[in-house]
Amino acid sequence: MEIMHKYIKKGTVLGTQPMCGSGASSIGGQRFVLTPTGEQEADLASKASQYLEANGARVIVMTPAEHDEMMSIVLDFIALVTADTLVSLDSLKKRQKSAALHTRRF
Repeated sequence: MEIMHKYIKKGTVLGTQPMCGSGASSIGGQRFVLTPTGEQEADLASKASQYLEANGARVIVMTPAEHDEMMSIVLDFIALVTADTLVSLDSLKKRQKSAALHTRRF
């Protein structure tokens, strides 16, 4: 947000994060995070929320710091699950190879 505020001099800047994937065909049922930092942004966030909610979206308003903390937790969790899955798959492959070596065929 600081960089946007620094370089965008005209208009109102509102941090927005759609929490849906690129395959979403509409905003209905999707989540959007809005991160206003001032009065003008709060007014814009209110208008954007009304529009999004009228079209079936769920809107979450939070500070940029809250958003960053939430996203760091989500992304760290995804990274940990991915790492654990890769380690588990490697271990499984090693066990399968070992089992194949110890299996006799008659």
